[in-house]
Amino acid sequence: MRGIGGALQLSAGQRFRIVQHRDSGEFITIVISYWYTLTTAGGAEILAWHWTPDAFDPSQRQWPHVHVGHAVLGGGGTYLPGSFGRLHIPTEVVPFAAVVRFAIEELGVSPLRGDWPAVLATHSGHD
Repeated sequence: MRGIGGALQLSAGQRFRIVQHRDSGEFITIVISYWYTLTTAGGAEILAWHWTPDAFDPSQRQWPHVHVGHAVLGGGGTYLPGSFGRLHIPTEVVPFAAVVRFAIEELGVSPLRGDWPAVLATHSGHD
């Protein structure tokens, strides 16, 4: 994908459970962890969103957070040089649709569909 700063890559993963809705009886998916990363075409991290409440490694932050990558910080930035990229900045749970919306609206990525706002709206809850 191409944004205002050049070519971008998006990688994403989710773990989810399939459960039966208690009222409707329909089967639904519930996201139980995720990791989404925006990088430059060369692989430099721009932003990474993580939520891994079931992490087995106690050093992993189990609450939702975002990392500001070295592509944004210029190799360390001026605030907390060398360490800012390692900070776990707290967020709410971030649906994948919100990351896609961010890429389109804020980074200038061209959507593949003209009806993308409606498509994302149907996936903004539990995607």
